[in-house]
Amino acid sequence: MPLISFVIPVYNVAPYVRECLESVIRQEFKDYEVCVVDDGSTDGSSAICDEYAAAYPGLFKLRHQPNQGVSVARNNALDMATGQYIWFVDADDYILPGSLCYISEILRQSGCDTLFFGDESFAADTASEYKIINDRNDFLYRCTCFCNPLMIFSREIIARNDIQFPVGIRMGEDLEFQYNYLIHSRKLATTPFGFYHIREREGSASRSASSAAANYAGAKHLLDIMVRTLTPAIVRDNLWLEQRLSERLKALLQSALKAKVTTVNELTISFRHYLKELRQLGFNNIGNGSLGIARINVKFYYTIYRIIYNIRSK
Repeated sequence: MPLISFVIPVYNVAPYVRECLESVIRQEFKDYEVCVVDDGSTDGSSAICDEYAAAYPGLFKLRHQPNQGVSVARNNALDMATGQYIWFVDADDYILPGSLCYISEILRQSGCDTLFFGDESFAADTASEYKIINDRNDFLYRCTCFCNPLMIFSREIIARNDIQFPVGIRMGEDLEFQYNYLIHSRKLATTPFGFYHIREREGSASRSASSAAANYAGAKHLLDIMVRTLTPAIVRDNLWLEQRLSERLKALLQSALKAKVTTVNELTISFRHYLKELRQLGFNNIGNGSLGIARINVKFYYTIYRIIYNIRSK
């Protein structure tokens, strides 16, 4: 069993995918495998993946599929993975030289099931420093936004709990996977150093899927799943979710009103439904703060939000 399985979905990233795969191949630490799923690329990405699979047959696992979206590609790559840990890498990004040596040492020393780290802006000459998270709820409550490529996941937790990326969601599928995973993760570690380069480009998944309508659909799907699957016992052990779900409620309100995908009356009914269900589960403070305005009047909440947004945009 390799220590780390890289999960890399590929779709029409021919100008970047070679740099991504090379950044993995050039790592000095070699106890890993690369699980690549080509999601029906039409720009030459498929041929590049074939080239690497042929050159490194014991290292690369490659699957071609008709275009079905990034969630299906990641799920199929996970099915191929056999490593102790999973590292999700986007095919237009790359990992920094020497990263696996540092990460493998941290995983070995800490025995953690989840490792959090930064992007390249936090890179340093040595990255052996790490910290075990003693107060899991406090850490996850304060750190409200994690990027999956900046985390190392336990494959055993993923497999045991049948955690998959939701299919058909263009925005927020990574958050849903992450929340479902972190509910079961118990031993967390963090290092202040960075091992990953995130490429900002037009047409990337994070940009092309960032419409208000996609945000609304993603937030609604996540809230539906949480309301349906959480229990009071899970909530008592994962109070950090209160902050995360509050943010999803804000995203639901703001994106719905911007995209005009529903009426204010319908949105008010949905918002109050989620609020009631989540409070019954044990999230007693959800809906407080700025969301308290929405509890009274959703339209007024949006008006205030737009004023603040316009001021900050100037």
